[in-house]
Amino acid sequence: MNTDVAKTGGEKQEVIRYSEDDMKTLGLNGLDRSDMKMPRLQLFQPQSQMDGTQGEIFNTLLGICEKVITVIVIRVGKGRVYWQKDFDRDADPICASDDCRKPREGISDPPSEACLGCVHSIWEDNKRPACDLVFNYMVVDIETGLPAMVTMSGTSAKTGKQLNALFNAFKVEHGFELSVSDLKRGSQGQWYEWIVRDAGRIDTDKAASYMALARDLASRDLTTDTGEDRKESVDKETGEVVEPVDDPRCKALYTHMNNHSTPNEDFLLAVSELGIEYECKFPSDVAARDAVQIVKFLVRLENQRMMDDKA
Repeated sequence: MNTDVAKTGGEKQEVIRYSEDDMKTLGLNGLDRSDMKMPRLQLFQPQSQMDGTQGEIFNTLLGICEKVITVIVIRVGKGRVYWQKDFDRDADPICASDDCRKPREGISDPPSEACLGCVHSIWEDNKRPACDLVFNYMVVDIETGLPAMVTMSGTSAKTGKQLNALFNAFKVEHGFELSVSDLKRGSQGQWYEWIVRDAGRIDTDKAASYMALARDLASRDLTTDTGEDRKESVDKETGEVVEPVDDPRCKALYTHMNNHSTPNEDFLLAVSELGIEYECKFPSDVAARDAVQIVKFLVRLENQRMMDDKA
């Protein structure tokens, strides 16, 4: 193992870089990004059942809300989702597609074998079809370096088309600012919409690193958001929603940070599932830092390591 010093948030933090032999010993050499779940950035809607603030952007991994997030888009794709007419938070969609061509695997009784020509995807007399067109994005949060997926559909589809035009023009050379509209009201209820703005050009070397990251994540599926992230966070015994901040992985990281102890099995599992190749030793004056901030710190370090490796 080699000890390095990383500077984050104006502070110097001592980190340990593990060798290939160390990773083999820990059993982490057999994991790749396909074994790790990518978080989503979601609009916190009035009907959302999450611990946060309505009208902000919710990160499903970190369990936090933010008003504005600046991202680099590294991939875009189209999909579709067909919800039942009467809203039911716990219901699965009638049909969903991750490529706008065919229903995804696992849909038990799709209305059609193909999206093209399906009666539920066709506009008639300027009436929006029951099956919504969806724009899916893979992005990287510039502040944290954390990759995530974003879905824009329904009333936010027009914002998706705006982002598509910007991404087509600037590729990974510009950042884009994601924020949330004022509360909208209509016959269908209340909702928030995505807002996107061009955040300007980034450094050429950074753009090249983001392009390298896009290639590295090219094999990851870009999927339509149909609520699986929330459903998978339900405790099977109690039926209660487990927020990401209460995830055992975050708790293990938090415990390790406070104890400054030798990494235990829970900590190593947390690190492996998050794709982190570092073990940090925090100074005592930040020993009470929230577990979410620990995860953000670790992810930022890992992203920097990956970009350094690509350079």
